[in-house]
Formats: sequence, structure tokens, C-alpha cells
Amino acid sequence: MLPEMIIDCLDSTITQQVEPAFTEYVKRQPTTKWLMFSDYVLGHPGRPNDTFAFSLMPGGVHLDPLNADFAAIATKDLKDTGVVDDSMLRLLADERLFNFCFIVNPSRKIVPNIATLRQMMDQSIAMLESCDGAETHKKVIGQFKAMRNKAASSSFNVRLLENIILATTFAAFLTLLICKQVRAEAVGWFSDRDSITAAHQSIAKWFYGIDVSACCQRLMQGWRGPEILGVCGEAEGGSPLWCDAHLRVADHVAGVVSAWDIEQHTLPANPKYLQVFNEAIVDRPNVSLLQLHFNQQDNEITVSASCVTASRKS
Repeated sequence: MLPEMIIDCLDSTITQQVEPAFTEYVKRQPTTKWLMFSDYVLGHPGRPNDTFAFSLMPGGVHLDPLNADFAAIATKDLKDTGVVDDSMLRLLADERLFNFCFIVNPSRKIVPNIATLRQMMDQSIAMLESCDGAETHKKVIGQFKAMRNKAASSSFNVRLLENIILATTFAAFLTLLICKQVRAEAVGWFSDRDSITAAHQSIAKWFYGIDVSACCQRLMQGWRGPEILGVCGEAEGGSPLWCDAHLRVADHVAGVVSAWDIEQHTLPANPKYLQVFNEAIVDRPNVSLLQLHFNQQDNEITVSASCVTASRKS
């Protein structure tokens, strides 16, 4: 299965290159409750990268001070900012946070064709229907079947589903990474509100929950994983999300890295990109940039990942 393949690829990359720094990070703020906030830049005209950024932070006794700092400091998205003020730069680099940014090529194709996608959906539905406790999962099985019915149309949005798969798989991987350091009691994932979280009756939350449980059972001696709290940001009637401020660290990281031409080592002329890049990304032990490559051959997809090192720009 694609999520399993991506998680295994990332797990081997992280273990060798990033996990030591993440282990030290977790030790500095012991808790069994964790939160993740994510934002994305996908298919933006002229951007060399698609980015999925996640900002991790501890809960428990650490939560109130962090909430207060976010509310006071993180008041603007990157797109609404001309110059990033010093307090926001300090929050972006705050050692109480650990920021991950997954980088993929905008022209990637992780599902070879619509026929393969339909086959993947059929396999997922069959797995859900045959698993223990299938009777308690009627709602999610119904949502998977509804999505499968939509996939019968030639106009089905394959790229959106690919983005949902990537976002939920990255979230599941980071949940696993947390749990490898501490047997987490609960993990909450809160995502910027967009089509990734809303599509197909918010099926992303089910993808995430299933992936977390499956990878924890497979890689952590049968443990079913932590309690999943508040999956994705939701608010009624278009009202602001409670976590809007918390999402702005991921918003800044996703925006800047999406605009960074890695091979040419160039950024847009707007000074805010250089500010965030130099002050909050370069040489920060609590920032990890991971680039994924998807390769297709004979209708088979393989994935590889590597850590990207950012050097200071003048």
C-alpha cells in the first residue's frame, strides 16, 4: 500500500539523519500529549515546490504558555505580511516547536492511472470490511464506497486524492515518530481548512486514523497507537478556526520553502522570504526539510526520500 511504502521510506531516512535531534527535542519537554499543525502550498503558479509543512508542539503543562505566545505573536499569514517582525521570527525558530516540511515536485504522479487508483480503493474497502469490528466502521466504509463511486467518473480529481493521501500519510508518519520517542497518550492533528480536509465528507480524518493505527501496530509490537484528538481543523459557518494562530508557523515555512529553488538556491526578491529562510530555517536543529521523489515504471511507483540542507543566503 502506498502510505505504508512512504512511511517506511521516511522512517529509514529519519532514523539515520533526523531522529537524534528529534529525540533531544522530545526529552526537553516531556509530555504524553502532542499537537501538530499543518499548512500546504500546492500547485501554486511559478513555485518550484509543492510543500506540506507541519509544526509539532507539546501539550500538557506546556500548552498554556505556547497558546499565549501564538495568540499574541502569530497574527498574520505570510501572504499578508510585508516584513516579518522580530517576534514572529523568534516564534518560527522557537525551540519548543519542531517544524517538518515535506517537499515534492509539483509535476509528481503517485498514482500511475485511474484504473490503479480504483483498484487501490477496492482493496482498501475490502480490507475495512474484513477487519475485526467492521460493524463499528459502517460510516467510514460508506464514505470510502461513496468516494469509489465518484472515481468511476473520468472527471474524478485524482490530484486532490493524491494530496489527501500525502498529507494524511505525513501526519501519520510524524505521529509514529512522536510515539517512538514517548508512548503518547494522545495526538491532535489540526490542518488548515481547505479541500484536503473537506473533500469526500472529510475522509482525510479516516485516512489519518487508519494509517496511524496500522503503522503503530506494524512497527511498535502490535500497539494500536495513541488516541487521536481533533483531527483537522473544523469550524462551522466559515468562522475562524480556534487554531488559526497556531497554523501560521506552518504557513510561513510552507510558503517560503515552496518558493525556494533548491538546485539554483534562489528565492523571490521579496525580503520576507529571505528573513524566514535565514532566521527560521537555516541551521535550525528543530527544522527538518525532507524531499520525496516518486518514480514510475511499468505502472509501478517507487519512492525515495532525502534530507535537504539549507545554507544561508545573503
